[in-house]
Amino acid sequence: YPPAHPSGAAGLPYQQHLPYPYSMNTPMVAMRPSSSTAQLKAELVKQIEYYFSDQNLQGDAFLIALMDEEGWVPISSIADFNRVKRKNVGIPFILDALRVSETIEIQGEKIR
Repeated sequence: YPPAHPSGAAGLPYQQHLPYPYSMNTPMVAMRPSSSTAQLKAELVKQIEYYFSDQNLQGDAFLIALMDEEGWVPISSIADFNRVKRKNVGIPFILDALRVSETIEIQGEKIR
């Protein structure tokens, strides 16, 4: 239903002026990432840190087999693990998420 005309303006088109929620001078990049994005990144970091933990590596022959002589693993291999794949994100997103990790090192497209 269209809004009723304000009193005294019968017959004139009614215009409701609402303030625009963002200043036109504020760049969109200044906005914070959504909490769901931050949560997704935190979940990825937690999962991948677990993969490389001493506790997991003791029994994970598959991950050890993926490592080169210095312990580096292609991020594409990690992105193909089921629990990471279920997050439905790309490699750049995973690498960006891992930049906050204090235990995972990143070198190009490899991590350890």
